[in-house]
Amino acid sequence: MSHDGTKLGYASSMLGDIEFYFLVMRQPDAPQAVTTEVTDAGVRLSWQPGEFHTETRGYLVYTSTASGEPGRLLTPEPVSATDYLTTPQTLTGVRGEPLYARVSAIEHSGLESLPSAEVILTATEGVHQNQYVEAESGDYTATAEEVFDPTAAGLYGVALGNLRTSGPLVLSVERPRGRPAARLWVRARAQRPADIQVSIDGAQARPVRVKDIGWAWLSADVKVAAGEGSIEVRLTPSGPGITVDRICLATDPGYTPTGLGGLDETPPDAITGLEAVPEGSYAVRLKWDATADERFSHYNVYACTETGFDAAQECLIASPARPEYIDWGLKAGTVYYYRVTAVDRSGNESAPSQEAQATTSALDPRLFAEVSQTWNTTDKRSAELAFTMPADGQFVLWGNVQSLDGVRSAPIELLLDGQSLGSQGIHFDYICVGHGGPVLNTPVWNCFRPSIATPDAPLAFGAPAGEHVLTLRAPESVKVLFDGFVVTNDLGFEPEGTVDFVVGPEGH
Repeated sequence: MSHDGTKLGYASSMLGDIEFYFLVMRQPDAPQAVTTEVTDAGVRLSWQPGEFHTETRGYLVYTSTASGEPGRLLTPEPVSATDYLTTPQTLTGVRGEPLYARVSAIEHSGLESLPSAEVILTATEGVHQNQYVEAESGDYTATAEEVFDPTAAGLYGVALGNLRTSGPLVLSVERPRGRPAARLWVRARAQRPADIQVSIDGAQARPVRVKDIGWAWLSADVKVAAGEGSIEVRLTPSGPGITVDRICLATDPGYTPTGLGGLDETPPDAITGLEAVPEGSYAVRLKWDATADERFSHYNVYACTETGFDAAQECLIASPARPEYIDWGLKAGTVYYYRVTAVDRSGNESAPSQEAQATTSALDPRLFAEVSQTWNTTDKRSAELAFTMPADGQFVLWGNVQSLDGVRSAPIELLLDGQSLGSQGIHFDYICVGHGGPVLNTPVWNCFRPSIATPDAPLAFGAPAGEHVLTLRAPESVKVLFDGFVVTNDLGFEPEGTVDFVVGPEGH
């Protein structure tokens, strides 16, 4: 886990060779206690780092002329300090309108926090303020709990009891400065209809009725005087099954939150200039015009062997940070279609680019020797396969094999015309139960090829043109059954059935 608990990395051999995985557990903590100070040079913003901030690279300042809106990015480059001076030039053009500011934290990894509480940069007299607060920032007792939800702001909400009704969720909200608050909005959902009793500093308001299993913004009329300090908002459920995402205390009675509420939900512009160029028989080089979006996070590359495909999760092959990518491990003589999107730091994804296509080079000549031969290593220790190389080149061997004793380790030695090619282990991982041995009577196609220890290692065995004999030897301890072989120089070939490695998404 990373220092601030925002990311988790782990290794797993469940799908064959050890692979490394990284996932986002939560967003960084937002800056706290944002204040303003009017100076001769302008208005100075100051703030405190979030509770966990070891991985913080800096801070981003956003300004808006409307309260409760995402605003525009004032600092494209992160501010390393915990203060920022908004100069008179920054405030030019406001024309008497109020100007609001929010601050977010950004990690070295590129992860950005939710924005801080909003502050007013210009005169506060009589201006509206619509203040958002995350549910998980509040206090609650059992059976309430914080729950992960990718559709919630900040990826989490607070479930107010699943089987039994929980106690109240208590939130602290900054008191509005310019006008009294007129309405409290709650973004919530429920497994079954139930009420949320609302009280502010002990004063009861009309209950909020939660009816939908999907997120909805629900409101209650309130009366909160303007001034300094904070107020206590208490949300008490009438029954189990309610989850609260966030609230908004609004002074503007005409303000209605939408979507996540006050967050950037505008996707970047679609990517242009996508080009796809084949690189031999097994790869395609992609490049496109870089996005100009100032909140850019990464690109998503989608691929398929059918034109007109949807840029959906099952076709996602990569998420590079640069406007280029090499798609490798492809099939020879095959047409591939590609689309690319841009994703910003809020997770908003652009519309897909125009489709580009490329055809990998065909193999000429192609070796494909299918040998219908059965070999039970308990009956004999070796088997011979004869094949003819059409030209000098490389080859790999596929064997359809199953375990006879449930032992995970099954080394097989290969010899080409009597010369050893080394010992190759059978990868039973795809038909194992957990980290145990392979499932009996379940075949897997195993690919025999050189052990890849360095990036420069060959991907296949070398052989000159002509006739050859490939010998397979098994030690006495190995008990497996082969039922068919394929010798081929097509490194992109994949047999039908379970194989010992993943080539890519379906159709790719």
